[in-house]
Amino acid sequence: MSRENLTDEQRKKISNDSYRIAMLDLANDSSKDAMFDLEMILKDLESKEMYEECSGILRAMETYGFIKNFYLITEKKNLSDKIQLDYDNNDTTS
Repeated sequence: MSRENLTDEQRKKISNDSYRIAMLDLANDSSKDAMFDLEMILKDLESKEMYEECSGILRAMETYGFIKNFYLITEKKNLSDKIQLDYDNNDTTS
């Protein structure tokens, strides 16, 4: 079957499958190399006009980036909550 004859449902399934595979790759290899590898795969698929796969991989990269940043912010917030300032102590000769 040619790509032009795919139904919307088939296109969505291909995109979702690509998303799941890319998310698994990112979850199992959280190094910078994993994102770089996916970028290379994305460029290759784009040159082959496999846009359904591209959309799934791009969505996974964006989702992973959001989740990673969310946890970084959450961790920083939790650490800053542990800092306590004592404004009552005026002693500056430490």
